[in-house]
Amino acid sequence: MMMYHIQFEWIEGSAHAIVIAENDEKAFQYAEQHLERRLLKLPVISECYITAKLPLERGRGYILTSAE
Repeated sequence: MMMYHIQFEWIEGSAHAIVIAENDEKAFQYAEQHLERRLLKLPVISECYITAKLPLERGRGYILTSAE
């Protein structure tokens, strides 16, 4: 299992998703599902990419700054 940091970008904004998945394909699938649940109207996504992929370990985490 891996922990993924996925970035979504669209014309009006962007979003980050942190998901745990077995592979890249599942990570994108899970992240898109979370995005759909969070937003009332799903925007047209211009970009969606993995910014980090880390092995799942005790104490592993992220610090997200406003620049990310």
